[in-house]
Amino acid sequence: MSTSMRVIVTVFAAIVAGWCGYWLGHLFGWSENADWPLSVGGGAGAIMLAIVFSLVAVAVAGRLVGLFGAESPRSPAATAGRQ
Repeated sequence: MSTSMRVIVTVFAAIVAGWCGYWLGHLFGWSENADWPLSVGGGAGAIMLAIVFSLVAVAVAGRLVGLFGAESPRSPAATAGRQ
């Protein structure tokens, strides 16, 4: 997997996880002035949950991209020449 594709996958995962984290915080009642699905308001609890979800998503996406990337010993590209 190319470096640019790794970055795109990681950023996408962070954005989606942050959005989901914020709205989960909204569901718990930790946000203010928010209208589903795009108008995000304030609220420290919902924002902190979004940040935590984003950080976890970056870590998980980085690990998964590393497992399935071209440099991985498990990838088909890395094992093609071995017999």
